Amino acid sequence: KIVPLPWGDGDAGSVSGAWSPGGWPPFDVDLILSGVTITPERAAYVTFSEPYFTSGQMVLFRKAAPITDAAALAGKKLGVQQATTSESVARERFGSSTIFIFAAVPEMLDALRAGALDAILLDSPFALTEAKEDASLAVLEELFSSEEFGVVLPKDVDPALKALVDE
Repeated sequence: KIVPLPWGDGDAGSVSGAWSPGGWPPFDVDLILSGVTITPERAAYVTFSEPYFTSGQMVLFRKAAPITDAAALAGKKLGVQQATTSESVARERFGSSTIFIFAAVPEMLDALRAGALDAILLDSPFALTEAKEDASLAVLEELFSSEEFGVVLPKDVDPALKALVDE
């Protein structure tokens, strides 16, 4: 059974709520398959599978207002999704930008396309897909982090289920 879950900001019943104290019980799922980066902070509350994909954060921008390199983001409006590694990477790498937090990627993309943002920072597979599907968008060909994705399982997962997922 597939159950769509909102990302949230650590809220119970959201994906990010899975790595908050007491976060998993509201879920009626056995595992979460999403672009979730394995971090020590999250692993304190959940169990991760072995990594299945290595990614990183990329900058996506409108071709009509090109961003030529990372330095060009200084003083610019940069969108990120709340409670994600893009938010922490933006604060660390692009602190001189004005950072705007969005609950979900689609509304962040809408703001970029409307010109309300100069760029957005998101996982490279999503950034590359958007640039491929929308000819008005482009990416900086640089990864601003290196991140491994994993399947999210409850902290007290049955070892047999974890082994199956890892396999």
